[in-house]
Amino acid sequence: MLKLRSPDGRLIPVEVSSIGMVDEAGAFVGIHGATRDISERERLERELRDSEERYRYLVASSPDLVWLTDAKGTLTFISDASRSMLGYEPSELMGRHYVDIFAASARRDANVRFRWVASHPSAVHRMRLPFRHADGHDVLVEINGTGMMADGTFIGAHGAARDVSERDRLERDLRRQAGELAASEERSHLARELHDSVTQALFSMTLVSRSVEMLLDRDPEAARAQLAQLRDLQREALAEMRALIFELRPGNLEQDGLTRALRTHTAALQGRIGLPVVVESTIDDRLPLPIEEVLYRIAQEALHNVVKHANAQQVKVEVGRVSNGVRMRIIDDGRGFDPEKVPTGHLGLAGMQSRATKVGARFACRSVPGEGTTVEVTVPNAAIIAAGAAPVGAAPGSIRDE
Repeated sequence: MLKLRSPDGRLIPVEVSSIGMVDEAGAFVGIHGATRDISERERLERELRDSEERYRYLVASSPDLVWLTDAKGTLTFISDASRSMLGYEPSELMGRHYVDIFAASARRDANVRFRWVASHPSAVHRMRLPFRHADGHDVLVEINGTGMMADGTFIGAHGAARDVSERDRLERDLRRQAGELAASEERSHLARELHDSVTQALFSMTLVSRSVEMLLDRDPEAARAQLAQLRDLQREALAEMRALIFELRPGNLEQDGLTRALRTHTAALQGRIGLPVVVESTIDDRLPLPIEEVLYRIAQEALHNVVKHANAQQVKVEVGRVSNGVRMRIIDDGRGFDPEKVPTGHLGLAGMQSRATKVGARFACRSVPGEGTTVEVTVPNAAIIAAGAAPVGAAPGSIRDE
């Protein structure tokens, strides 16, 4: 490689290829060859070196653990984050099998997932498993990895692992706080119900009993009429108490499932106030109990709001599978409201939202004044699996995404 000077004084790097020439007698008679301007190639090589240096800096300074394996799972590269995340120098881990960095309880799962990457090398695989630190404690990590191919053959995998143990702790705390908030909302709801129904009935019974005492000697017929009214009030109070006890722990939910519990509750609601409530369900199999309890409680609160505020003529409760999970809707034709103008703490929207969040579900409330209200909860398949049961594909005739 040489440098030639251009007419404007610039030095231009060139690559020269040449060969000597001889005549028939074998005497040297000259040289011929070619000269190529390699300025652009030099620029690209320089940029590549700079890019590699930047990449090495990013890998070295990243809190994530960057790793590379060969086709057998042997670690061929691991970044400096191994010091803080695992308590090992990178040189101590390179050349070892990747399962060595996992906790013993996760190694079988890690092997299964590596085989999956080997058979699906073009896909990005995500998993959450514990590593084992040098001091013996587990470090929960979130791993993203993908395969590498050469001439159609799997040659290894690469990716990054992020320490999510602190995030996992915060998520647990958030779920615990959401549960405490839901319990507080439940106590407030029960207190309101006791005040609005049973307490009022007991107060009325006290007044009627005093009237009976005063009428026994003066007007026995009127006293008997008051006693009949007292019996009616007693029956109403007993019915309200039974309904409240059922709300505290619906006994048939665990035994019979969500659909029957909803039908039992709505039948009791219709019997008490005469509001037509239709329950439509296309779910034949059981959901995990934590999911069913959350859906039941949200439906219960939504129906409570309908009775107290909506002045509806008809209500429909829909439960069915959609493409990405299970969806429940409570739809009424009542007066509706503006969700943006609901004061904090009213209508139990925050409580329903916190219940849904606790199990990883999405909550939505859509309402327009004069056009009714729709409360919707969608539980993704991932949340159903996490709660303890594998989802089943959408059944024929189930509710579909709009």
